[in-house]
Amino acid sequence: KTAKDSGAHAALIAVPPYTKPTQAGIVAHFAAIAEAVPDLPLIAYNVPGRTGVNMTPATVRELWRIPSVVGLKESSNDLVQISQIAHDLPEGKTLLGGDDALLLPTIAVGGHGIVSVAGNVVPGLMRELLMASRASDLEAAQQQQATLQPLFEALNLEPNPIPIKAALALAGMAYSAPRLPLLSATESGRIHAAERGADGNWHAVLWVKRAILEGFKNSDVVRQGPLGHPPFFDKESYPARSFEQSDSVRIVPGGTSVRRGAYVSSGVV
Repeated sequence: KTAKDSGAHAALIAVPPYTKPTQAGIVAHFAAIAEAVPDLPLIAYNVPGRTGVNMTPATVRELWRIPSVVGLKESSNDLVQISQIAHDLPEGKTLLGGDDALLLPTIAVGGHGIVSVAGNVVPGLMRELLMASRASDLEAAQQQQATLQPLFEALNLEPNPIPIKAALALAGMAYSAPRLPLLSATESGRIHAAERGADGNWHAVLWVKRAILEGFKNSDVVRQGPLGHPPFFDKESYPARSFEQSDSVRIVPGGTSVRRGAYVSSGVV
C-alpha cells in the first residue's frame, strides 16, 4: 500500500523468506497481497537460493489465476523449470529471467526478458544480448554471451550486490560499500582492470575498461578544468599526442598501458 501511495507502478514480491511456506501458502500469500492492493500490478519473484523454498511450475500456474499477478521473475537457475513455466505461460503474462548468464537460453525457451544485475554497469551490452536473443540471431547472441561471460562470473564471486557495487564504484557511479551485514568486496572478489594471463603478461579486462570509460563519460568525476565537462577519448581510437592542462582532457589507462599499481578509479588495482 505504501508503494502504491508513493507512486509505484508495480511491486516485485518475493516468496516469503525463512518461513519456508508450503506451495499452497505461497499462493495464499500472493492472493492476500492482491486483495489488499487490488489495483497494483504484481511481479512474483522466485529465488529459492535466498528464500529457502522453490515455487514450482504448478504453483506459478495457480498464481496466474490472480488477475493482478502480471509477471514472474524466475531465478531458480533451473532451465527445465523455466522451460515448463514458459510452456504454460498464459497470454498477457510476462516471464523474466533473474540470472544474466541464462538470458539467452531463457529467451530461447519462451521467456521475455531479464531483471539484470550486469545491466546496471553495462546496460548497452546487455541490451545487445537481449535483442540478439529475441531476434533469434544465435551467432550474434553467442558472441555477446562470450564477451559478457567474464563479467557474469565476476559478479558472482561474492554474494550480490557486493560485486556489482564494486563495479559501479570503479565506473564512478556509486559507492562500493553496501550496508551491513554485507561488506565491501574482498581482494579475491575485487574487480580488476587488468589481469595476468597464462603468457605471464598483463592484459586489460575489456568489460572493466568499457565500464570505466562509460563511467567517466556519464558521471561527475570528470567535471574539471576551465572548460567544464572535458572532451573524452578512448586511447585506442585517438592518435597519440601531447596534452597540456589547459586542454582539459583526461587520459584513461587502458589496454597494455594498465600496470600493477596504476590508479584508474576507486577499487581498481
